[in-house]
Amino acid sequence: MCNCYTIPIHRILVVSAAVAVSIAVAGCGARAPGSFSSGDVDQAKSKLGAALDAWKEGKTPADLRGLKPSVYVSDQDWSAGKKLAEFRIDRVEKTTGPNPNIVVVLTLDEAKGKATKKQVVYSVTTAPAITIARTDIN
Repeated sequence: MCNCYTIPIHRILVVSAAVAVSIAVAGCGARAPGSFSSGDVDQAKSKLGAALDAWKEGKTPADLRGLKPSVYVSDQDWSAGKKLAEFRIDRVEKTTGPNPNIVVVLTLDEAKGKATKKQVVYSVTTAPAITIARTDIN
């Protein structure tokens, strides 16, 4: 007769299930697509606000690339040299990716003292690099 130690199959199943549940609860791995935490949103709003303040101060997107860490901005009006008079962060929308979309109302100074308001969306990434990309709302 063999003096081998045997483990009942039900113990193996219970331990395996416990390990699987522990891993799931601990949140190992990447977050599900479309999810972001309130910390991500707060950081994204902060970075976007700082970039838009820089625009109001007359800085260019190229100026922001020289910061540490670098900030990469894609905004057609800013790149075209239009002046930002005011902005208001309106709301945050969920996306299908890991980054929040932030809806902003821009007030641009046009020629002859005329102001134009636009509602736009910025997709903001805070890691591994800070990127801010604008799309217009149709």
